[in-house]
This record gives sequence, C-alpha cells and structure tokens, in this order.
Amino acid sequence: MKQLSLSRSLALSLCLSACSEYSLFAGTSGNDGAAGLILIEPPILDFGVVEYGSGAEQGFILANVGGGTLEIASIASNHEAFTLDLEEVESLEPDEVIEGTVTYQPRSFLDAGRLIVESNDPEAPVSEVKLYGGGGGDAPVAVCSANPDPVAAIHETVYWIGSGSFDPGGGGLSYAWSLISPPAGASPTLPLEDPSYSDRAFIADVVGTYTVQLVVTNGEGVSSTPCTTSFEAIPATDLWVEMFWQRPDDDMDLHVVRGNGDLRTDQDCYYANCRLDGLPWGPAGAVADPILDIDDIPGTGPENINIDAPEDIVYHVWVNDFPGSSRTEPNDVTVRIYLSGSLAYEQTKTISGEDDDVRFADVDWGDQRIDPR
Repeated sequence: MKQLSLSRSLALSLCLSACSEYSLFAGTSGNDGAAGLILIEPPILDFGVVEYGSGAEQGFILANVGGGTLEIASIASNHEAFTLDLEEVESLEPDEVIEGTVTYQPRSFLDAGRLIVESNDPEAPVSEVKLYGGGGGDAPVAVCSANPDPVAAIHETVYWIGSGSFDPGGGGLSYAWSLISPPAGASPTLPLEDPSYSDRAFIADVVGTYTVQLVVTNGEGVSSTPCTTSFEAIPATDLWVEMFWQRPDDDMDLHVVRGNGDLRTDQDCYYANCRLDGLPWGPAGAVADPILDIDDIPGTGPENINIDAPEDIVYHVWVNDFPGSSRTEPNDVTVRIYLSGSLAYEQTKTISGEDDDVRFADVDWGDQRIDPR
C-alpha cells in the first residue's frame, strides 16, 4: 500500500486522467464543507479469465476529497475469491489518498463480489468496488444422478449419486448436495452433510418431482459448475392420501374412515390408533389394512395414510384441527388423493375453528370415484 497526500483538485484530475473510462464515486462533488467525502477509483475491477490455480492483481485508490476527516469503519471483500491487500487505516485527512490491491484467485467459472467500504461520508456511508473474474482451464466436473427413479414415496430410499465426479488434475474432491426444488407440501429430512462422501441417502415424503444439485470442490478451492438431476416419487400403495397445511404450530390431523364407521373409533385410521402398526381392516392379512406413515405436530405436514389393496367400499377423508395448538387463526389445508398411482383429487380448504372436523372427500374404491365434499 502507498499513502499519499495531494490536493483535492489533483486527486480528481489524477483519477480523470488515469481512470477516464470510469465514473467518479464521491459523496459530493465540489463541496468544501467540513465533511469527509469518499472517492474510490476505479469503481469496477474486472480480472477477466484467470487460470485455475493462479492469481491476478489489480490496484485501486481510496481518497478523502472533502474538507473534514473521513472515518473508515471497515473495508473488506465479500467473496473468498478476491483478497484485499491494504494496510489498516482508520481515517483519512482531507486530500489524503491511499492505494491498495485486490488479488483474484478463481473459485468458479464466474466469480462476482464487492469491495465494501463503510465510512462517515454523509452521502455515501457504504461505498463499493464491483469485482469480477472467471476461472479458465480445467475445473472439477460434477456428475450426478438419482437411483432408483421412480422411487416409492416414504417406503423406499433414493440415493443421490455423485461418485462419477472428477478433478482433471487428479486431486481429491468435496461434495456439496442441496435440494433445490421439492414438490409442494414436501418437508423432508435432508441427508447428513458429510463433504467427504459422494453419495447421499434420501426419503421423499410426498409424491412428486424432486430436483437436487451437486457442486464439487477440489483441494485448491475451485468449484465445479453445478450439476442438477431430478427424480420422481410415486405412491407406494393403491390408495394414497396426503395432507399438508400453510402455517406451522397448528396441529392438523388426517383421518380416513372406513365405510359407515365413525370418527375416532377403530373404523377411523388416525394418529391415536393407526401409527406404525395400522388397523386390522378387511379380510385376514395386511393388504387391506390402513397405516398412518407420517404424523406431524409442530410443522406444516405432510401427513399420509395409505392402503395397499383397498376393499370395494367407500372411504371418507377428514381433517381435524387438533385443539390446544399455539396458533388459532385460520389455516389453509390441502389434501391429495391418489388412486392406483394417479392423482385423482386435490383440494385446499380453510379451517378456522379449533377441534373442527372438516370432511374433504369420499372415495368409492369399487367405482374408482372420488366425491368432493
């Protein structure tokens, strides 16, 4: 860093002659008042394409073109690819100029950051230099897939596979997976993040399309272009009922009532009697027995009730707003019903009363028909 002192007019002319392609960034031009006024030039540092594993430097000036002391609260880069080289400075007196450098070491094919300066300039308390650069040469390559596809929601595990990723230089890789687009109503438990493992195990909690992303990074800190892959979660049984709601802290409970049965009896599959082991409905064996796979209390769902091989009877789908939740205002609740793997019903209703029982639909399995309620 160089520290200089020159008149305000010289500072401006220096910048205009050396940086004519840039516009001035000053709190106020032509003001001889007592305020410290900041000037940063150039306002953009564009490093172009730089080979991975190497670096490039560019300089900038920071000046006080006002009549008072310019207090510098902080100056820093907000992106790891751009490193600031500047001696510690707390203030600049009028007409004082300092010089610094920024070093760029590529992290991806396109890096964009800012050099941010906070000061007591009354009109520009936060000033910045835009930083751009791009990596050239051989970056690591992310290769991703999901298997199996399709996967049975809740009942099967899908694996996000990144083992085909590679670094052309032969170095090791770390793996960063993310779920970037789940279906509406999904609230899955994300895989544990261990960057040393290429693959992740995942269970989809609602039916629909999931899109995941993989970025790999080599030992030099260079990251790949993101790789995305999608997979489809499908119903695991013939009768599949999903529910989710809009606002958390409002416990909604899904009920499926058999035939002429009543709510909250052994003819009603719900949280109190149908979790884990299900209910013994229909002929001997488990194929006609319902089971509640997911019961969510504090969140927004989902909840799920399913029957592998339903009887040729009518099933009634209800939702109860369980009393005692911390949230009592109206809540939008959505129910989806799948028959033999296909979406046959989706409806959203507003439930506004604690302990209200709201009937959504009747499912006539024998006729393969759904009657909304």
